[in-house]
Amino acid sequence: AALPALVVALGAPLLLAAAAAREDRRGTTVYLLAAPLDLAELFLARLLVRTVWLALAAFLAMLLGAFFLRAHWPAEAVFPAMLAVAFGCSGAAAMGLLLGALLGGEGTAPRLGVVLLPFMVPLVMGLSSCLFELREGGGWADIEGWLRLLGVFAIAAILLGVQTYGRALRG
Repeated sequence: AALPALVVALGAPLLLAAAAAREDRRGTTVYLLAAPLDLAELFLARLLVRTVWLALAAFLAMLLGAFFLRAHWPAEAVFPAMLAVAFGCSGAAAMGLLLGALLGGEGTAPRLGVVLLPFMVPLVMGLSSCLFELREGGGWADIEGWLRLLGVFAIAAILLGVQTYGRALRG
């Protein structure tokens, strides 16, 4: 049950650091700043793409765990598990984008990977606890507190990113 949480925790810094390195190498940030679009919209578009990437990796980890480790998932646990993974991935992606913009410039990728790891602790705790409870047959009542933690973290990270991403990106 912890495998998808570890994929999100370790995959988010790697994925976002690689994306930051690609943008540094290509110099796309300069073009994005000159584009006639709101930077909050840019943040939300990037957030959507990175959330989908992380969620696909987490769901793949769940499928591989079910196949290779014979981990049985009750049918009623699928929707709450998807919700927990979506909250966890969107929070991780939002925090990664914002920290990537704050650390922007040459050599962002290695620093982003290191700085992002402490922010993954509540996500790993919440996501692994939710998925463990669900896999063991728990219901909504068993994961309600952890799901709230994941949701609040995701919403706070997204709102903070929408408000500050443009200023952080401009330096």
